Amino acid sequence: MSGHTAYIVGAFGVALAAIVLELGWLARRRRRGTADGRSDAP
Repeated sequence: MSGHTAYIVGAFGVALAAIVLELGWLARRRRRGTADGRSDAP
């Protein structure tokens, strides 16, 4: 694996991790909002 390929794979991994964390955070916030009966969604 060359340095260029490693850089691309690393950047993709970081982006994928950020997407997973964002989806998990949104799901947790939405679930908590419905459980409380208070939702900041319009």
